[in-house]
Amino acid sequence: MAAQKQAQTRREISARKTGGVRSAPSQSLGKPAEKKQEQKKPTTEQAPYIKTDEINHYIHRISRVLAAGYPVHVTGRAGAGKTALAMEAARDRGRPVTLITGNHEMNNEDLLGGITGVTSTKLVDNFIRQVYKKEVNIKEDWTPGRLVEACEKGHTVIYDEFSRSTAETNNLFLSILEEGLVPLYGTKQKKRYVKVHPEFRILFTSNPEEYAGVFEKQDALMDRLVTMEVHYTQKTMETIVQKRAEVRHKDAKMIWSLLRKIKDATKAENGFVSLRSALMITSVAKKANIALEPDNKDFAEICTDILSGELVRFGGAPDFQQAAAAVRKGLKEVQGE
Repeated sequence: MAAQKQAQTRREISARKTGGVRSAPSQSLGKPAEKKQEQKKPTTEQAPYIKTDEINHYIHRISRVLAAGYPVHVTGRAGAGKTALAMEAARDRGRPVTLITGNHEMNNEDLLGGITGVTSTKLVDNFIRQVYKKEVNIKEDWTPGRLVEACEKGHTVIYDEFSRSTAETNNLFLSILEEGLVPLYGTKQKKRYVKVHPEFRILFTSNPEEYAGVFEKQDALMDRLVTMEVHYTQKTMETIVQKRAEVRHKDAKMIWSLLRKIKDATKAENGFVSLRSALMITSVAKKANIALEPDNKDFAEICTDILSGELVRFGGAPDFQQAAAAVRKGLKEVQGE
């Protein structure tokens, strides 16, 4: 009897630990249980590219040259929208897009690939006790660079700011554009070159040579490129600012009028009037819920903060104090319009 009671006690303890016999979930007669709402993850989708008749015409001209197999060089002043235009023209081809950004430290290993590790294999043969054989093989692992992969698979390459790379690095593109081959010199590979895919295309972008950090473009490469300058009209610029920043057309027009008046009054270089500066002003003001009004004190501070440094950089003022005064003067002029 004692043994049976102990067994019964152990079963009861086990039932309490495991929750006893599992039964079907009971249905509540009251209000149904509320479902927990799943938290939506923030989206990081890229803003849609703004197209106008003028922009579509640029894309058509670029696509026409690419379709014939020739590379395109898109140039223009800083903030003109060169890279965005090249990206959109590349996407319109329907092929994978590879972006390469030029810099003075880029070399052939960055483009062609290099040794990324070592694979070691060891074989020990002691099948016969009196004979001991050991064989070790060490092999370097080579990973192809972005340019090699793009050429093999027929990507559309955008070589952004290619004039920031040295001429020695850019000489690699001469064989690609002329012979349709990617030379693999310095990679320790058995094959000496990679054949370029028939659908491979490339777009180059660059700033004018007077910008800092820009190398002189070699004639051998420029002779193989079709160069197009991006210079949008003010109407197109106003439309881009209006739709990208989601502001009224009168506000976008006022921003461009402000930039023009400051440039004309200070004799600043053409680079002062840029799409980038206009978008900065509208985006900061909208994010801070500040009205885009020239007589608004907070809006005037935003314009001063963003435009003073640009005005000094493009030769419109010798220092920040005079640049800020020029911005405030421009705001008073557009206020009366």
